[in-house]
Amino acid sequence: MFLLFKRNLLAYSLLLLPYCLLVRVKSVMPNFEPVVLTNQCSAHWEQMISAVLPNTLVQSLVAIFLIFIQAVMLNRIAIKHRLTQKMTLFPGMIYIILCSILVENLSLTQFTIGNFFAILALSHSVDIYKKFKPELILFKGGFWLGFAIICSPNYFLLYIPVVGVLISLRTFSIKELFQILVGTFTSLLILLSLQFCFGNAGFIETYLSPTFHIMPLNLNPFITGYLALIGLLILMSIVSYSKFTLKKSLPSKKKIDTLYLILMSSIALVLLNCNESFNILYYLWIPLSILTSMFFIQSKHLILSEIIHLILLVVIINNHFNLLSLI
Repeated sequence: MFLLFKRNLLAYSLLLLPYCLLVRVKSVMPNFEPVVLTNQCSAHWEQMISAVLPNTLVQSLVAIFLIFIQAVMLNRIAIKHRLTQKMTLFPGMIYIILCSILVENLSLTQFTIGNFFAILALSHSVDIYKKFKPELILFKGGFWLGFAIICSPNYFLLYIPVVGVLISLRTFSIKELFQILVGTFTSLLILLSLQFCFGNAGFIETYLSPTFHIMPLNLNPFITGYLALIGLLILMSIVSYSKFTLKKSLPSKKKIDTLYLILMSSIALVLLNCNESFNILYYLWIPLSILTSMFFIQSKHLILSEIIHLILLVVIINNHFNLLSLI
């Protein structure tokens, strides 16, 4: 299965949809119940999603489709900007896995939606190299970033890599930075206008009064292994920086640097854990899926990679259905 995504073909790209359905099959089972966090940071989003999509199955299908689209978008970014050595679909496949490991990740949440806008913003931001008139691209980047920020304050962190790529790929200009900010404020103004029209300020009040907590530690063996795996992937990505940027063009190197800026800024998620949930790590999956794919692309033993992939799938399915308790 892993080898199917080795080549960048439209047919194989479409196979990411059934692959996403396979990994998240638990969410379309009749007895599936979304994990409800019931705190002030996410209560309004949960209520809004339930009001628009009252059927749990429909919510799950929308989440599957959104993650599939995000996986395709990440593949397009990696391929278009030559971030990886070969044109494969590994970034999207790994993104689907990372977004589906925990049962609470299977629900349609503000972060499932927020990542869609965050990836859109990132795709416009890295596309400004050698653009003679980048005003519209900068505005679009800020505009979609604004919608991501509406989904969660965590996406304010994305301003760090967005400004970083603006400085590295172009001669820094306050005017161009202002164009990004105008795009962000435009999307926020749209939200305020909708709130005024419908006479409901509940969302704004909830958004402006969050309480942040340090991410809680969990002694569950699966959660411990999950965090250890993430830590290992981050450490390997940092150590492999020179290997990933070897023989890359200068623009490609600077765009890879943007992924590392997102990776570094994600450290703040430990403190911005308003939801006391691992769903906030959706932000981290954006760079980590592309960086992790580089290991598999450069690997000389794809059969071993396939075995690791199958073992990981078995562990995920076991965790979703609790076939063999690890506690």
